[in-house]
Amino acid sequence: KELAMKSVHENTVTAVSKINDLSEKKVIGMMNNIKEQSKQLTDIKQFYDEFKFFKTLNFEINLLINNIKEDPKKIYEIQHLSRLLARYSYAFRDFVTFSDQYVVKHNSANLKKNLISAQFDNFYEYRLASTLGNFVKHRSQFVPISNYFDKNTYDFFINIDSIAEIYTKASGQDKIAVHEKTELDLLDFLDVTMKCVRVQTQCIIKQIFVDDMAGEYFKTTNKFIYDYGIPCYIEDKKIQVFN
Repeated sequence: KELAMKSVHENTVTAVSKINDLSEKKVIGMMNNIKEQSKQLTDIKQFYDEFKFFKTLNFEINLLINNIKEDPKKIYEIQHLSRLLARYSYAFRDFVTFSDQYVVKHNSANLKKNLISAQFDNFYEYRLASTLGNFVKHRSQFVPISNYFDKNTYDFFINIDSIAEIYTKASGQDKIAVHEKTELDLLDFLDVTMKCVRVQTQCIIKQIFVDDMAGEYFKTTNKFIYDYGIPCYIEDKKIQVFN
C-alpha cells in the first residue's frame, strides 16, 4: 500500500515518493489535520442545524400567538399552542444539554463558565425552559398556558403554578424553578430563550473557528489540497481515497 495524491485539477494519481517537495510525514500530518477539520465542521453543522430547528419552532409559536390575537375566536388553538410550547421546551433542553457537554469537553474558550453558567444564573427563562424540558419528558405533553385579554391587550402566560401542581416529583433545580414564580409572560419567555440559543450557537461556532483553530486548519488544508490533491492510497492498482 503506497501513499499518493489524487489531483483535484485533473484525473491523475501520483505517488508521494515521486513528488519532489513532498514527504510522507508531511502528508500524514496533513491527513490528521483534515480529520480534525472534518470533525469540527461536522460539529458546526450540528449546532447550526439544531439552531435552525429551534428558530423554526420559535417562529411557529409566535405566528400562532399573533393569529389568536388577531382573531380571538381562535382561542381553541390554545391547546395547539400548549403542545408547540412543549416541543419548544424539549428542543431547548436538548440544545443546551448538547452545548453544555460540548463546552465541557472543548473548554478552550472557557464557555462553560463565561456563557452557559452565566445564562443559567442570569435568566429565569433559561432555568424554566430547562425544567419544562424535563416536565415534558416525564409528566405531560402539554405546557399549561393561561391568557388574559381586554379591549386593549391580549397576553399569554406560562402557568407555573399549574406545572408545580402536576410536577410533584420535581427535584433539584426543577423544584426550585417551579416555585420561583407563579407565571411568566410567554412572549418574554420566547424572546429570552431564543436569544440564549442564538448566542450559544454563535459563541461555540466562533470557538471552533478561532480558539480550536478550524479556520487555520481550513486555510492550510485547503491550500494543500489545491496544490497537491487529496491524500489516498494505492494498493493492487486500486485507489483508496482517504475518508
